[in-house]
Amino acid sequence: MIRCDKDDTVQNFYMNDKCASGTGAFLSEIAERAGINIGEMSSMAALSTYSKELNSFCTVFAKTEIMNWIFEGMSREDISRGIYISICNRMGKVRLDPGVPTVLIGGVIAHHPYLKELLSEKLKRDMVIAAHPQFTVSYGAASLAMAEYNKPLPEIAVPEAQKN
Repeated sequence: MIRCDKDDTVQNFYMNDKCASGTGAFLSEIAERAGINIGEMSSMAALSTYSKELNSFCTVFAKTEIMNWIFEGMSREDISRGIYISICNRMGKVRLDPGVPTVLIGGVIAHHPYLKELLSEKLKRDMVIAAHPQFTVSYGAASLAMAEYNKPLPEIAVPEAQKN
């Protein structure tokens, strides 16, 4: 979560600094364990009305829990939605200021559009997916690098002994 002021200057940011839960790597590993094609996960989750979440965000424990869901005969659609519900509940703990737009970026939202619907529902606010969200961070880094590159070089004082 990046918080900017009215001039779009970053004031603060919050991020999950404990583990990879909610990231693309987490989703890929969990989907693989459940035998879910990661490219179909969003459309599969949209077919479910399941509302149970994973009890753990630790990838190791979540994989074990997914195996239990499979042994219980849970459908891949319900497993997909359960994984998304878990991410939404985790995001629900992040403080969002009222009236401030929420823009989703990153590879996860680029490839899991149904997650936006669930997040909007959970957080009771409209969500916007940035154009090409998987490239947003790279674009920002490239923009900063270009701005630095285009700055004039500082003058370097050369000692008299080294001149000529």
